[in-house]
Amino acid sequence: MSECGLTNLSACLPEKFFEFMLTIFSTPLEPLLKLTKGLLTEPVNVSLFYGLWVIIVYIISLFYGLFFLFAGFNFLISGYDPYKRENAKQWLRNVIFMIVFVQSSFFLYEIVVEIGALLTAGIISLIDPTFFLLKADDLTGLGLQLILLLPYLLILFITIVLLG
Repeated sequence: MSECGLTNLSACLPEKFFEFMLTIFSTPLEPLLKLTKGLLTEPVNVSLFYGLWVIIVYIISLFYGLFFLFAGFNFLISGYDPYKRENAKQWLRNVIFMIVFVQSSFFLYEIVVEIGALLTAGIISLIDPTFFLLKADDLTGLGLQLILLLPYLLILFITIVLLG
């Protein structure tokens, strides 16, 4: 388009009016979009659950000795039966795996959450910052955007509540 001036005021005035209206309707969206982006990209603080995890691991660790005793007792009474001996060895192997995975579960979960947050932040950084704002390409597009503004605000608010 040509530049706005006194010679083409009739073509320029409606365009500037629609841009002004979009600016008015887009302004409340910007803080909601910023908050949604922040909630999506920030890693979850799982250190709040560390104390609870320690208590749960402590309770589970009380059973480790019982599982070892059961596996050892099965190994001792199996005698010459290879099936029972193999079953007792598998019990012992599973108990050792359980100890390792239960003790490292919090740290593994923390790493998975951190990786997920980094991947989300990387993907969201590829999106154009003005992609979710209102834009007027033509009069029909402007009308549709104004009609769908209220559901859009509602969806943004629900997303913020659920992510928060």
